[in-house]
Amino acid sequence: MNVDTFLIRIVLLVIPGLAGYKAFRMLQSTGKSRKKIKDWQDFLAIVFLSVLSYGLLFLVYSLVVTLGRGVWMVRLSLPVTSIDALVNAQVSLNFFEIVYASLLSMVVGLLSAFIYNKKLLYRVARSLKVTQHYGDDDVWSFVTNSDDVEWLFVRDHKVGLVYFGWLSVFSESDEKRELLLEDVDVYNNSDGKKLYHTDSLYICRGDDDLTIEVPKRKE
Repeated sequence: MNVDTFLIRIVLLVIPGLAGYKAFRMLQSTGKSRKKIKDWQDFLAIVFLSVLSYGLLFLVYSLVVTLGRGVWMVRLSLPVTSIDALVNAQVSLNFFEIVYASLLSMVVGLLSAFIYNKKLLYRVARSLKVTQHYGDDDVWSFVTNSDDVEWLFVRDHKVGLVYFGWLSVFSESDEKRELLLEDVDVYNNSDGKKLYHTDSLYICRGDDDLTIEVPKRKE
């Protein structure tokens, strides 16, 4: 097997890992989701997802065959042969296998994003008194991603106004402080006088220009 053929095989075989990792990054609720894939940890994650997806494909195949429903999969030259194809030039790449593994990898990426966004690992660790860390990059992410935060007061120190509205869209942690509020009442910050009401309001400020206050749900 020459070097060019070997590299082509590697690229094709890591497509499932790339698909799953891309799904995770797109759904990850932090600014890092927009970071380009360039770190060695990212590449290791892609390789790991590739191997995991082929392993899951083998388990699914084995389960289907065990249940006596694997006739249609047998016709697609399964069981899984992709790992052998990496080191053995005589083994042909199974493109159906790569597609199925990519679909499984995207499901794994979706579940990983769910676990990450809901901070399930941190919740378990806190319940076991392992850590008190909440898991977000900063408090901005913690507040805006919280399920308890719906209606809030936003004090805009730059223009001396206060906005009370429903949090619709927010920026990620390492980007500009952007908020999109709906059903918004606008007040004067100095005396609390209501100025007007608007259906939606977009805010973009620096890190020190905004203060967020979250009222109790009853209020």
